[in-house]
Amino acid sequence: MVEDATLKRPLVAGENGGGSTAGGPPQKKQAQPPATAAEAVAFKNEFECKLAATLGLHEGARSVTFLRFSSDGKQLASSSTDGTISIWCPHEGKLLRRFGKDTAGPLGAHEKGICCVSWSPDGSLLCTASDDLTLRLWHSQTGKCLKVLRGHTHFVMCCEFSCRGNMIVSGAMDETVRIWETKTGECIKELPAHSDPVTR
Repeated sequence: MVEDATLKRPLVAGENGGGSTAGGPPQKKQAQPPATAAEAVAFKNEFECKLAATLGLHEGARSVTFLRFSSDGKQLASSSTDGTISIWCPHEGKLLRRFGKDTAGPLGAHEKGICCVSWSPDGSLLCTASDDLTLRLWHSQTGKCLKVLRGHTHFVMCCEFSCRGNMIVSGAMDETVRIWETKTGECIKELPAHSDPVTR
């Protein structure tokens, strides 16, 4: 019986102990072939991406600034530096509605480009954030502007509805976050917690 200096225990016959076996000639370890790339990491292509549709241009071929699907995935809203919002059928690439000065009504449309657009959870409203320092609430079917949210002192960069849709949060280049009540359009909280612009 041989003692393994590393393991500090006796080795039994046929067990390799530093290149030799008890009662037999030295044995060489069989070299293992290196793993191929396929053996080391295997990737499976689950699906192929295909272009479903190419959407048309905003007015004056201006830049598209933001895209947002409705919660059911059946509509896609795009905003632009031309101050308009377009609603698309993403599956057919068809323009369904376009909101702006022609649809806004008495409250008017944005006077400058739109940086962000957001859907309410039930899809009935859209909120937009603009370089004109305001946010606007829109009826998603008629394109009428329902409320103008004022309070930011610099470009409004982002907006989002709460999960219940009763509140809206916005961020701006004035380094503040504001929370608004959807029903009244009133700012219920200002959070001056950042030292840089709030962009997303």
